[in-house]
Amino acid sequence: MAKKKMGAAIMAGALLLTACADRNAANEANFKVAIAEAVKHNTPCLQIDGGFSMAEGIPVLIVTPANPSDEVVLAQKPLVKALANLGLVTLHVVHKPQPGMFGRTYQAPFIKVDLTDKGKPYARNIEGMPSLCFGRYAVDSVDRFSQPASLLGQTVSEAQYSYHLEDLPDWAHDPQLLAQSAWLQQFVASPTHAGKATLVLTNKGWEDERVARL
Repeated sequence: MAKKKMGAAIMAGALLLTACADRNAANEANFKVAIAEAVKHNTPCLQIDGGFSMAEGIPVLIVTPANPSDEVVLAQKPLVKALANLGLVTLHVVHKPQPGMFGRTYQAPFIKVDLTDKGKPYARNIEGMPSLCFGRYAVDSVDRFSQPASLLGQTVSEAQYSYHLEDLPDWAHDPQLLAQSAWLQQFVASPTHAGKATLVLTNKGWEDERVARL
């Protein structure tokens, strides 16, 4: 009976060591799991118009005419207009006093952007840039990786992988919107994309550095 228990304990220990060894192995399967873990909460994000305050609006520089109509002002921002046409935002032109030459002020046009109920679920602020984030990344394969090497006391490997986008909303395929964003056009047009990742060997096995440094 004692021998049987000892044998079972030895077998369990061997299985544990094998599991750890498999987890620490530098291979496509482990790297794919690590990269997928890193990107699973990431989403592609479309900047509404670079860095601006939603409360203040988008400043619009128009030299002529001196008193542009709302249509002329809105025409300067075709991407924002496309988002409005899709019902993701509403737009209003407002004029605010701005300092000019010789101590004078002038009325400068701003486009006030408000999110609609349709647009609010996608809204995020990325480093001060109001954006619409949508879909998710899905890792398809690890195509190649470097031989693991020591770097600053860690074992690391550089990997190249392929991924695609899932759960894209219908509006991301809108032709008018795509015409105003080369970035979005590239993402939607191609079924697969290439990515790079740095993998780090930790006590939990291989992890993408984006996870390991948390």
